[in-house]
Amino acid sequence: MALIVTSKCADLLAACLDSLMTFAPDVEPRVVVNETDYALTHLLTTRGVRFLYNPVVTGTARDHAEGIEHARRKCFVQDADTVILMDNDVVVTSPAWRWMARSIFAAWGGRHAYDPTRIHAHMFAMARSLFDAVETFHARDGMDTAGLASRHAHTAGPVYIFGREADPRGWFAFPDVAGAFWWHLGSGTHAELSPRRRAWTHLKAACGADLARKALRRDARKRAFLAAAHRLVTA
Repeated sequence: MALIVTSKCADLLAACLDSLMTFAPDVEPRVVVNETDYALTHLLTTRGVRFLYNPVVTGTARDHAEGIEHARRKCFVQDADTVILMDNDVVVTSPAWRWMARSIFAAWGGRHAYDPTRIHAHMFAMARSLFDAVETFHARDGMDTAGLASRHAHTAGPVYIFGREADPRGWFAFPDVAGAFWWHLGSGTHAELSPRRRAWTHLKAACGADLARKALRRDARKRAFLAAAHRLVTA
């Protein structure tokens, strides 16, 4: 079972769900919603995805871990044997990922950018017994979200950590001998720009605003990511 925490970003979540349906249709997605809008509510209800609202939202990076903690408090994935934490900006790219989803490892996932012994929370699969037993998924002891879970995983049984490579198109790939198992857009939250907001951002960028130029670069990278994901699942 895949547990996905999202704040709006229906476009990214749709690509994530499409990739699961294409490459791992027997892995059920369940979604914790930190913030919603019409597009996200419409997506979840029309797809028939089980979702849960998190009432404790601060608008900070802490919300990701709090969404996971809310799922634990509500026993949202209590019927799962394996819980796969996934960010909404992840796209499964290979049917081999499905085999990993049913593997015998106590935990597996993507390598953390700063510590090769840790699994990063954007893709972190673990036995539900470990998911239930971890003290907290909040940042602790100098580690970010799910850092304690990654530490405990090494004492729970065999662990497999996928290497992390930069894709030339601007995101990250997590490959093995079978090729890339998934992509991760990364670099924080990617809010969807409306046409009006995008036009306004273009105007500010043309006037020399550095933050607007950065926002447009992020938006272009996200749009390229979504286009590549769409080609992948419709090939």
